[in-house]
Amino acid sequence: MHLAAGGRWRAVASLVFVVGFGLRIGTVLGSRGGAFGNFGYDPGVYYAASDALIHGRLPYRDFVLLHPPVQMLALTPFAVLGRLTTDHAGFVVANTAFAALGALNATLIVAVARRMGMSLAAAALGGLFYAVWYGAVTAEISARLEPLGTFAFLCGVFALTAEDVSRRRPLVLAGAALGVAVSTKVWWIVPLLVVLAWRLESPTTRRGIIPLAAGAAAAITVINLPFFVLAPGRMWRMVVTDQLHRPTNTQALDRLDRLTSLHAAFPQLSRSGELVALAAIAALIAAVGWAAWRWRPGRMLVAIAAAQVVVLMASPSYFAFYSGYPAAALSFVVAAAAQSARGTVSAGRLGTVAAGLTVTLATALTGVALLVRPINQVIPLPARELAKQLTGVHCLMADSPMALIALNRLSSDLAAGCPNWIDVTGRTYDADAPTGRHTGRLQNAKWQVDVRRYLLSGDAVIVIRGATGLSPATARLIRRLPVQARAGGYVVHRTRP
Repeated sequence: MHLAAGGRWRAVASLVFVVGFGLRIGTVLGSRGGAFGNFGYDPGVYYAASDALIHGRLPYRDFVLLHPPVQMLALTPFAVLGRLTTDHAGFVVANTAFAALGALNATLIVAVARRMGMSLAAAALGGLFYAVWYGAVTAEISARLEPLGTFAFLCGVFALTAEDVSRRRPLVLAGAALGVAVSTKVWWIVPLLVVLAWRLESPTTRRGIIPLAAGAAAAITVINLPFFVLAPGRMWRMVVTDQLHRPTNTQALDRLDRLTSLHAAFPQLSRSGELVALAAIAALIAAVGWAAWRWRPGRMLVAIAAAQVVVLMASPSYFAFYSGYPAAALSFVVAAAAQSARGTVSAGRLGTVAAGLTVTLATALTGVALLVRPINQVIPLPARELAKQLTGVHCLMADSPMALIALNRLSSDLAAGCPNWIDVTGRTYDADAPTGRHTGRLQNAKWQVDVRRYLLSGDAVIVIRGATGLSPATARLIRRLPVQARAGGYVVHRTRP
């Protein structure tokens, strides 16, 4: 029986990993840009920060980095690979590794659920939800913060579910893992606080607060202190203050629309249709949450999921990939709902049916979304054609590090001492933040002056991102410059003879 159970566990774990990895890699390969296309702004920033670090430039002190340093440190081996081969090769390998990490996260959901005492069927539902949910999939097709933060969180929960969690070592390890998550993105401090608060439930668990908190404090200190010492004011401002002062870009209903993946699957849905669909989804979520809460061992994870959703609703800004932040805790809620089948008959039926419907709905919405919006995941960038025309260009300036990575100019230009802001538009939340609370980049006079000076400071310039917010005057100035290279709608302009 034991061998048979072990075989079933390995089969389920393998299935969840294959489904998760297949969806993430399939999304990339099915996009118009493919594995060597433009993955968007943020992954390029994190990779460029790692490359800048190995070239002797420090975050916060020398360039803007709006998050703690774990992501930059984790990508450093890939940046080293890129320096030894090509920037784009290192970046593609990093993206592939993070897609695999996302699939591993889905498998960890199953492992943690089993350690919590859930049936294999309930654990499998939780893992499959994570593997197929659009919010997790789109956040984990590239080197973003979400897969790494989630991995650290799951390692922490895994340690908390040790057979003898009253011992200090599992608690210290759990705290350290949660501290790594906080050092990836400060939002992860909320699950950490929920875990600490949950230890107050009884005198027995209360004794574990000190080793848990000590592990978290140690990890946060070891990771962040070296950078903080070198630039204390700037690091605090970028990681904490700048995040809190970001402008609001979506309303609560729109965030729910994106969190549920409804907008991704049905972007043309009318407002009334959207409200009806969200109400139905809300009813399903309420049923899942109620059933999960009935299973007492899963209550802490239900509380974490609720707290993370509140963070998403209350945060100043919201982007689609933020949905990956609560994905793990929501997956545990689905699994716990199915596990409630061991309670009363009525609760068990409701929990099992609701969990099954949730996984089915997540699969359907993701499938439709990927069919409807495949080009939005990775878009084409004719890097090879442009790179052939850049002979003799010393410092290439760009409004996105993705362009420098694709053109294999990131490492060489850093080594040559070329100026590089790393996170170009990140400055609009920091050094170039608008004086008016609701002033956009187009109306931000200081930003226009500084970004124009920056883009024209090298031998050539390429602009690939509309969200950079160049004013019409700045855009005209660049377009009037001589053309160095042209391909696929992208143009590199010479800024010097």
